[in-house]
Amino acid sequence: MATPGTEPVKDLVDAQNFKKLVSLIDKLRDIGLNDHISMPRIAVLGSQSSGKSSLLESIVGLNFLPRGSGVVTRRPLELRLCRVREMKEKPYGVFAQDPETKLTDFVEIRKRIEKYTDDLCGSNKNIIDDPIVLKIYSENTPDLTLIDLPGITRIPVGGQPKNIEEVTKSLVTRYCKDERTIILAVIPANADMSNSDSLQMAQHLDPQGIRTVGVITKIDIMDKGTDAKKMLLNKEIPLKLGYIGVKGRSQADVDSNMTVSEALKEELSYFSSHPVYRHLPKEILGTEFLVRKLTTVMYDHIRRVLPTIMKEIEFKISSTEKNIANLGVPIPSDHKEKLDQIWREISLFYDKFKANVKGEYVEVFRKSDKQEGVLASAQINLLYNDLYKSYMLNIKYSSAHSDSDIAKIVDMYSGNTIPGFIRVDCFIALLSPLVENLRAPALELLEKVYMLLKTIGSRLMSETFSKVFSIKEVLLDLFDKILNECRDSTADYINKFLDCQTKVIFTKDPNFITNSVSWPEELQKKDAALATNESVANRLGTATSAQNGVKSNSVPPQKTEQKQTLDPKERRAFMVKEMRKRIDQYFQINMRQIADSVPKMITNFLINELLDKIYFSMFRKVADPEVLEEIKEPQSVIDQRKYLEETLKILSNSKKVLLKDPDLNFVSINTDAS
Repeated sequence: MATPGTEPVKDLVDAQNFKKLVSLIDKLRDIGLNDHISMPRIAVLGSQSSGKSSLLESIVGLNFLPRGSGVVTRRPLELRLCRVREMKEKPYGVFAQDPETKLTDFVEIRKRIEKYTDDLCGSNKNIIDDPIVLKIYSENTPDLTLIDLPGITRIPVGGQPKNIEEVTKSLVTRYCKDERTIILAVIPANADMSNSDSLQMAQHLDPQGIRTVGVITKIDIMDKGTDAKKMLLNKEIPLKLGYIGVKGRSQADVDSNMTVSEALKEELSYFSSHPVYRHLPKEILGTEFLVRKLTTVMYDHIRRVLPTIMKEIEFKISSTEKNIANLGVPIPSDHKEKLDQIWREISLFYDKFKANVKGEYVEVFRKSDKQEGVLASAQINLLYNDLYKSYMLNIKYSSAHSDSDIAKIVDMYSGNTIPGFIRVDCFIALLSPLVENLRAPALELLEKVYMLLKTIGSRLMSETFSKVFSIKEVLLDLFDKILNECRDSTADYINKFLDCQTKVIFTKDPNFITNSVSWPEELQKKDAALATNESVANRLGTATSAQNGVKSNSVPPQKTEQKQTLDPKERRAFMVKEMRKRIDQYFQINMRQIADSVPKMITNFLINELLDKIYFSMFRKVADPEVLEEIKEPQSVIDQRKYLEETLKILSNSKKVLLKDPDLNFVSINTDAS
């Protein structure tokens, strides 16, 4: 059984299909999909001086990377390698920054990499996460896309920040934590493998080791008597994809102008003649087998993730279309078109607001997902029904007055009246404070309805005019102004109505009239000796005079020789009791009238008046040329719409690219793929 990680690399990988897949991924990158969805890629991870540059040049087959001491790679370098069979021209490179220029001089390409790096990072060794994209076309290069990441740096040099290690590890993490990224961990053989920065980072970001390929470099400069056999056979720190050993060019080889092709031949000779390595499986040694392994791994990887990329594209298309729809139609520049659009939106706002406060059904609610909670009309009805609810449960309203208070009031307002008579001022004095207590709940109800209308209006205004901040503010100010005017006028009506209820005593309620003539028989008999029948009828204040043709309930006068008088305490107790009864009866009648009238006044003078005024007031406001001129879409909305439209274009074009090629039948990229 083969050692894990040393299985033969697939020899039957369909090179043509793989090239199509790599080209497809690169085309999606060119469209810009990688700005919105992570794409399959190989990230080269290693510490400073781990041999990354030599490794990449060996894979590409060309000498083009900057060299030097310290930190050389200060921007990620995205290498898109394109193999061209039977190429009739020299290998060349094209930078994304200058797509029209084909560079066949790879010394010039090295200078361009240095220039693009210095242009952005400066000359003080700063590290910036903004990739340089370079396409290389060659007959000998594999169809792969690799990203050369800045090496993990522990000690800052030049003008680098003191936390350079944190900066480089953070950058590496951003690229390598993505599940769609294959990690190519570069590990120098002449250092302790367990202390390798790249391997530690790879284990942290890929704990299961299922997407990490280990590359053992500098295998030829290990201490004498040591070798990398255990590392290569995956016996020290196992990876599911295993390790491959390579021998790159040393700095001396580069200085002596050794070509990459010459170095590859020397690498083959080194492994085939080495006393230890020549006995190891050939699939774990050499750049050629590393390229084959990366090709195999990447081929399987792309086929596996392509269906999920398609699903993600469709999901993002749907969400982007919703976001664009939420922004609404752009505001026209033409004044007439602008006015027509704003009028339509005002009508929409009015219909929604009216339906909400009146409890009407309109089509805009059915189509809108933004209607939430209970309609304002239902909330207002609940508030109406709660008015004086605590009073409705109580029938002893006069309990607010003590017996002594009532007696004191009766005495105070008796004046020169005949004993037994109760002046209407006495009744008003006792009743007015009770009725006055009804004023505050009525005005509180008005304030609650006012706040509810203000809240609903503000919310609907924000929803309707969210993309036109300037007009929303103008119309909201107008709405608040009219609402405040209606609130103030309604409060005035309620106060005047309550003033009438407090200061004027009158009722035609038949029950009150009937119950108000029930003087006790004993008092009637004793008081009959003190006054004539007419006086008794007047004193009771409850019977209609005989002149009006109505019978009196008073007792006929009786002739007596000695006046009969009621004990003062008994008379006072009787008067207090009688007064309480009449206050309770009259207050209940009065309270019910107020409880019915206040909601009517609020509905008519606040709600209906508001609805009558806001519609045409808003139209007149926006028709003002100066106001209309100021109605513009905020720059933030313009920028957001532009971004969303560009995103939708990228996603839609990416979807077309994935679906239009009939030669991709070997990969199931429909959304039903598992």
